[in-house]
Amino acid sequence: MKGTSVMWNYIMEEQEVLGRMLCDKALFETASDVPELESVYIVAHGSSYNASVVMADFLSRYMSVRVYGYTPANFMHNCSSIKCEDQERCMVVAISQTGTSRGLLEAAGLAKDMGFAVLGITQVKDSPLSHLADRCLYLECGSEESNAKTKGYSSTLLALMLFGLKYGFSHGKLELGIYQAVLQELEQCINRLDAAMDQVVNWCKKGGFTSRLENLYVLGAGMNYGTAMEGQLKLMETMCIPSMFNDIEEFSHGMHRSINETSSVILLNTDSLYTELISSTFSYLMKITDRVLMLYAGNGCICGDKVLKLDYYPLTQSVLVFTMALQVLSVFIPEAVGYDPNREANDDYTQYVRTRVS
Repeated sequence: MKGTSVMWNYIMEEQEVLGRMLCDKALFETASDVPELESVYIVAHGSSYNASVVMADFLSRYMSVRVYGYTPANFMHNCSSIKCEDQERCMVVAISQTGTSRGLLEAAGLAKDMGFAVLGITQVKDSPLSHLADRCLYLECGSEESNAKTKGYSSTLLALMLFGLKYGFSHGKLELGIYQAVLQELEQCINRLDAAMDQVVNWCKKGGFTSRLENLYVLGAGMNYGTAMEGQLKLMETMCIPSMFNDIEEFSHGMHRSINETSSVILLNTDSLYTELISSTFSYLMKITDRVLMLYAGNGCICGDKVLKLDYYPLTQSVLVFTMALQVLSVFIPEAVGYDPNREANDDYTQYVRTRVS
């Protein structure tokens, strides 16, 4: 039995929503219509920016282009490199689930003023972003009446993956066999998202990581460095506590000194060059605090009370499964300690500083 937060409804919709996206002809047609590119600049806030960090290398690999990710402010004031790009072979991708983020719209407008084509990715068809962009990918995931976004983030990940794959294949950058293999893996993964959700819920019910949560750290590597960023953000939004993220190698460059017996640490581990480092870090941290959790997707024999083993999808580093697991944790944990994950917490801030447009 799941909790009462509206966020559960959105998480439970993900398998169906992402399954529909796999058959979205408009998304594939948009990717095919984009001209030959040499570089892509992704601009986004919050969870959308985290998605760009997850997907940057994936897009670069399968599209054979240079890919850069920027927050809107950084793009507008700290991105001189775009001035060196060929306007005909460089595209700016602006991502906003609502299409109303003021900073994102300003950055996209600047890109257009500089002569670059803008691809918008949004849920809302009649939004400021949809009117500003030269072309749009629509997530078709439905609205989310919650502070912390879940299905919209997962839809953004999949939209970027499908766009990159279709662009690469249609422009002769990607062999048919690889193209089909990644799509097949995505289909298999999406068809098991409900099972992944239930697995994490059942694990949480055993009380392994839900009694207390403070001084939170989420650590990852590879594509799941960006997933660590998103997991940290989700748990910060729903628990309303300070939290941190880091790359597993960077953790040893100062952040490790702040760990104590009250710390809670989540490590994201797949079969990669960093598996040994993540496993060693896990063992070390267990000597300091009992609030350590490893989410592991791989073919190894890593197990234990504080290890939650997830389905392994090597071509996408299980990013959708890790994302699902962290979304479940971000709702289950606050409810377990008596909090509403969607409770009011400085909700008037964005209106006060006017970071949204109507």
